Parts: sequence; C-alpha cells; structure tokens
Amino acid sequence: MARIVFIGVGDVELTRRVVSALVLAPALRGELEIVLHDDDPGRLATAEALVRALDAEAGAAAKIGSVFDRRQALKGAGFVVSHLDVGGFEATLRDFEIPHRYGLRQTIGDTIGIGGVFRGLRTIPVLVELAAQMAEECPDAWLLSCSDPMAMTGWAVHEATGFERFAGLCHSVCDTHAYLADLVGRDEDEVDTCTKRRAAPCRPVTPC
Repeated sequence: MARIVFIGVGDVELTRRVVSALVLAPALRGELEIVLHDDDPGRLATAEALVRALDAEAGAAAKIGSVFDRRQALKGAGFVVSHLDVGGFEATLRDFEIPHRYGLRQTIGDTIGIGGVFRGLRTIPVLVELAAQMAEECPDAWLLSCSDPMAMTGWAVHEATGFERFAGLCHSVCDTHAYLADLVGRDEDEVDTCTKRRAAPCRPVTPC
C-alpha cells in the first residue's frame, strides 16, 4: 500500500483537493493508506470525516486513520504532504497590517516581501523539525510541502537538515495556467510557463 501522511489538516479545502485526486486515481484503488495528523483534535476529527466521505463516494477502498503522535504517523510513510499554517489567521493578519503601518504595500504577503519573511520565520523551524523527524522515521519518503513561503522554507530544510527529498506543491499554479490560456483564447498546451520546467535537485519545485 502507498502510505501517504498528511501533516496539518486544518485547511479543509486543500485536504479535500489533494485527497480527491488520490481517491480518483485508478492505480491507487485498494492500494492507498491515508494517515492524518494535526495538533488540534477537532480539526483532525473534521478532516477524517471529510476523507472518509471522499473515499466512500469514489469507492477507492482506502485505509484511513488519524494519528495524534507525529512520529508514529510518519513511520513507514512513502509521502508526507505538509500544509502548515503556523500562527493561524491572527499571525497572517499581522503579516499585512505591520508592513502597511509603515507604508509598505504588498501584492502577495505570504510568499515574498516582508510578509513572506514574517511567515517564513514562523514556519521554517516547524518544517525543519518535521524534516529531521522524517530523516529518522521515514528517510526514503518525500516531503511534499504546500506551505508558504515555498522557496524560503525548502532552502531552509535543505540547509538545516540535508534532507533532499523535498518538493513544493501548489494547486493554484495549474489553475492559473488554465485561466491564462483561456484569457488569451489559447489551448493550455500552447501556453509555456517556467513552472512547467523541471527544477534542479534539492530545490523546491512546483509540479503541475
């Protein structure tokens, strides 16, 4: 079975989108084990109910479970999907409010700019700790991070732990490709973007 561990399942929409893609894959029917982990028992229970409903609707016959202890969840993992929101809404709000107070305007405040730096300073220690635990519990697994700021955190994980099996994922990139193609009246295959090209090893990548 493919054991896929989700770390940080409070983002219900992201969990829904990733799990939906997994349970609809014919090759994974009856071969999928989904393990959910979160520090909040309420969010964990909500995520498990959602995943079980998606599995039942798709008829994927996946093995599904929730594990509160992170090291236990990581044991035997083939892939670890991480979506960390360190500090939650209140911290994210400050990422925008503090720069604005000093006259700094941000187009995007979670991946680049001063807001991205703030978010990176919160997120990097947690992702580094996760990668270090993976090096001990599941050294052959891939860490698939959906956490912003992607480049900053991926670089930090590699430098701090030497853990090289890291990739950054973003569902919105694929949606943006389709949106831009439609905007200019072209088929998506006719639109070439830098995110479709493979990045060098050990660097965060955004596959589509």
